[in-house]
Order: sequence, then structure tokens, then C-alpha cells
Amino acid sequence: MTGIHPSISEDTRGQLILIGGIILAFLLIVLVLILNGVLYTENIATREQPQAIDRTVDAGAVVEGTTGDLIQMELDEKYEDEGVAAENVERDVTSMGELLDERSFEAHGEVIDISAENMQNAWVISQPEDSDFRAAENTFGFEDVFGWDLVTADGIRDANMTVTSARTIDTEEENQASDVFRMDITGDGGDGDTWSVWIYDDPSQSGIALATETDSDGNPIAECTSSGTPAEIDWVEMTVDGDACDIEFAEGVGDGPYEIRYQNGDEIEGTYQFVVGKGPGTEIGTEAVSGDRHVADTMEGDDPDEEDPRAYDGVYSATVTFEVEGETVTAETLSYVAPREPEATTSSEKP
Repeated sequence: MTGIHPSISEDTRGQLILIGGIILAFLLIVLVLILNGVLYTENIATREQPQAIDRTVDAGAVVEGTTGDLIQMELDEKYEDEGVAAENVERDVTSMGELLDERSFEAHGEVIDISAENMQNAWVISQPEDSDFRAAENTFGFEDVFGWDLVTADGIRDANMTVTSARTIDTEEENQASDVFRMDITGDGGDGDTWSVWIYDDPSQSGIALATETDSDGNPIAECTSSGTPAEIDWVEMTVDGDACDIEFAEGVGDGPYEIRYQNGDEIEGTYQFVVGKGPGTEIGTEAVSGDRHVADTMEGDDPDEEDPRAYDGVYSATVTFEVEGETVTAETLSYVAPREPEATTSSEKP
């Protein structure tokens, strides 16, 4: 009798092959997961310290950036009592430290201390109404004080102007630089080197021009020009209407205090703002005979007219200490924060 051998159908064979493939794939996945787990554990173990350091650096950047934002926010409040802005920034810096400790570092076991070690008060000097750049009226009734000291300050930052009109020069004439508006910044409290910039209407360019040099005929040499009026001048970024200008603000004036002086203020119209630091040897410019302030100081009770330049309370800079202590990292950093401060006019408070 011929033996009968059971046979496997083609369908059953296909199912077995499929099941075998699935099992093999599963085993490979398990193997890969085990290997990856080992590598991951080893990687974390060797990178634990750098990650902690990275977190500290990130938090330090947050502290510095946020402190700068807090300082800038106070500029718009126009406080008429000295020290109010500094108190608010110091309080907010402390609150920021508490929030960072709770939200960002609780899981890592670090202990954070954030404190404002030093706050430098500021005058926020501005002429908010479109007018010529004259000094505030003095007791003699002279409204047209066109050559005058704005301030002597320990640092200049966040400086800008909007020029709506300026004297048009006649390129056929000589010594035009003596007739147009000029801003001088002098180091060493007014006894050092001086940087000057002329601002005028350039008929050849159909815009407001800036110049820091004059030619042999005594006429300013335009270095950058606006596309029209008004001209928006950012002295920190050194731009005119958002376009880069090849001029360095207050170049070469040396150390402070820095004196800002206007010449021919009746030959220009617009608005401006400077945030300037208080400290030894600083003062708002005064009229030589009467002793009256050229800028109305609201913190001293001055009541400016609508078109007068005036000064409010502000914060120039803050020095913030940031400390982190934990199992994986210990760090202490000191950050000097003075938003929009040009390199040429830094405060003596800068470490």
C-alpha cells in the first residue's frame, strides 16, 4: 500500500512564512530597543553636567533680556518722582527670580537667587512735541536759546530723533556748516574730545542729511541722507529711516561724563529722546547768567510748556546677580544691563 503523507497547502505555507517574518521582525525591534536604551543611558550619564550648564546659560540670558525689557517699560511712565522707576524694576527682578525658580528649575533641584545689586537712575530727556530744538524759557524771558547744553551725563543710551525740517544749505556759498544745526558730544564732562554731527536739508538729495566732516569751503559733507521728511534717526543702531548710516555715534570722545550740546537749535524742527545716566559730575544744562535749567526737570518741580524739552525719572542700567546651586552645577554670574547703549558712551557703572 502506498503511504499517504499529509501535505501543507500553499495558503498554510504562506501564513507560516508571514508569522515567522513577524516574529523575526519583533525580535530585531527588541534588540534595537535594548541597544538604544544602553546607548541612551550612557549618553545621559556623560552629558548630565553640560546639560545643567546649558540650562543655566539659557536662564541667565532670560534674566538679562527680561531685565532689559523691564527697564525699557519704565521709560513710558514719565515718573516725576526720582527713584520710582528703580524701585519698580528692582521689585520686578525679584519677582522674575521667584517665577524662574518655581517653573524652570524645581525639577532639577537647583536653588536660584536673582537680585539687582545696583540700579543707576536716569534722566529720560525728551522733546515730545514737534518744535525747534530750543532750550526751555528762562527767568529773563528769553525763549530763543539756540546754543545750549542739553545735559552732562554718565552714559548715553536709547537716543533717537525725528527731524521734520531743517535749514537748506546753499552749495554755492561757503561756511554753510556754521549756519545749520549741529549736535556736539564731548567727553570728560565737557573738557575732552568732541564729536560733532551736522543735520540739514540737502537740496541735491531731497532729504535730511547727516555729516560729521566739512570740506575746505566750510560746508558739511553728507554721509547719509533720508528719503524725505520726516527723517527717523536712530543714534544707537545708526540708521536713517531704517537704512544703515556709515557714522559711528560719539566716535572718539573718550570716557565720560558726556556733555550733549545743541548749536543753532532754531535751524531744525522735530522731536528727540535721550536716556542719560545720573552720577558724579552730571547735571542738566543751565543758563549761564540766571542758572535756570535748559531742560525742565519734572523731578525738581519744573512745569514744562508744551514745546519745552523735559526730563522724567528712569533707570539707566541695572547690575543683576544670578546664582544657581545644585547637584550638577554651581554658577554665579553678574550681568550689566543697559538696553541700547552705544559702545562709545557707556556708563562708569559698567563693570
